[in-house]
Amino acid sequence: MNNGIEPFRFEPKENLFRFYIQTKQKEKSIKIAREIINLPVKIKSNKIDICKTEAEKYLKNNR
Repeated sequence: MNNGIEPFRFEPKENLFRFYIQTKQKEKSIKIAREIINLPVKIKSNKIDICKTEAEKYLKNNR
């Protein structure tokens, strides 16, 4: 696994997360939400903070 992830590395996972939610693939969306939360952050940004917060909220509401 990469040590330190740049913001652009979050985008594909975020897109996949949103796709799984839209297509009602709950198990996959939960798995990718956990991956997003656990990704290390090398360059802090608002976009990453928002992405991680959305993933955390989703997990909290869909256990």
